[in-house]
Amino acid sequence: MKYSTILSIAFFTVLPSAAIAGAIVNRSNWSVEYVGSLSRNAEMKNPDAVAYNPGGAALFEQGIHAGISNQIVVKDYGYEFPWGPPSYANTLKYSSENTDLFLPGFFAAYRRDNWGIIADLVVPGGGGSLEYPDGIHTLQTWVSGVRTKPGGANYKIESSLMSAYISPSLGATWSALDNRLGLAVSGRWLTAWNEISVKNISGPPEFPEKLVDFRETAQGFGAILGVSYKVNSQWVLALRYDSNVPLEWEVEKSDINMPPSQLTAALRADKLKPKGTKYGHDLPALGALGVGYNPMEQLRLQASLNIYFQSLANWTGDEDKVDDGYEFGLGAEYDVMEELTLRAGYLHSLQGADKDDYFVENPAMDTWSVALGGEYRLMKMLGINLGVLRSQAFEDKMQEPVSKLFGIPGKEITFHKISWVFAAGLNFHM
Repeated sequence: MKYSTILSIAFFTVLPSAAIAGAIVNRSNWSVEYVGSLSRNAEMKNPDAVAYNPGGAALFEQGIHAGISNQIVVKDYGYEFPWGPPSYANTLKYSSENTDLFLPGFFAAYRRDNWGIIADLVVPGGGGSLEYPDGIHTLQTWVSGVRTKPGGANYKIESSLMSAYISPSLGATWSALDNRLGLAVSGRWLTAWNEISVKNISGPPEFPEKLVDFRETAQGFGAILGVSYKVNSQWVLALRYDSNVPLEWEVEKSDINMPPSQLTAALRADKLKPKGTKYGHDLPALGALGVGYNPMEQLRLQASLNIYFQSLANWTGDEDKVDDGYEFGLGAEYDVMEELTLRAGYLHSLQGADKDDYFVENPAMDTWSVALGGEYRLMKMLGINLGVLRSQAFEDKMQEPVSKLFGIPGKEITFHKISWVFAAGLNFHM
């Protein structure tokens, strides 16, 4: 019996793609400039400093500065593992190759004298879309009899999941010490929701048409603090702290029509909680350090360190199963001519997840990334930005969950995870 299953993690129009930069929940690929350089924590010129180095935005030139961008993410995910008793043992392979077309970011700053206003809209957490046309292993553990075996009929169980974290922020900046010290403080609002839907398209006749219809939502508030200091004409130091955003999730809908044998207590407790259930799962705090060095007027170098305080968040006990996440990025910008700037960067990301707790279809694996980008200024007040990055997870393995549950040794899942991001945007200075 072979089942064809499609897992589509689809997002509301302003939602991010699967993890490119960030940690288990947090995301940090917010701008086209980031896609081109992977290190922005000491940024002092472009509008995306509002999000990455808000203290640096306090030191902008007088006037209005704004930027808008979009990212397109192309993903190649997959995993494989041995399955079945020796009589028909084979290797199951699952792969997902699809594209997310919309991941926008917006940044704006206004400076007058020593004071300023900053605002942005970013997607600080969430997933993206994944499609597994040959089936998914996680759903196989949900639906009775869903196993790949020689021969049999073609059944189709369609599953879709939606997850969204959207966060606008608004704040103020202040400059001091002869425009060498910049301070910023912002408030942010975050709204988030998750949806799960499982439909019986052409599956076993004993299953109803709609197996799962699930939705949960959460809202919360947080703060962002930033400070940036120009040591001299060559060196910049920057710090940013994004506070933990407390999120109490509430299940608004939980219509489950799965066979009783499959709706286990563990599944109800972990994934498909009853309507009215409330539980905590915060967006963790983030500490960001940036160092900028300009060895010459045309060349700017940046080093960035992000620390995601996952172990301090309220994840209803799951925070004890993870470590904090870390990212280290190096970026460079070079002005080829007055109108043209080129960028490049490298990022190393440690997610902090225990491989034994991976979500099989989208595991939070450690990654390395490289990037290229640039800006062409049509005029002083208008620039066009482009960027591309490639992110690849380090190869990893975990014990297959069902064999682990029944104590069957030797069945390991091997993962691969590659993403390409293409970004474009405009910057305005008035």
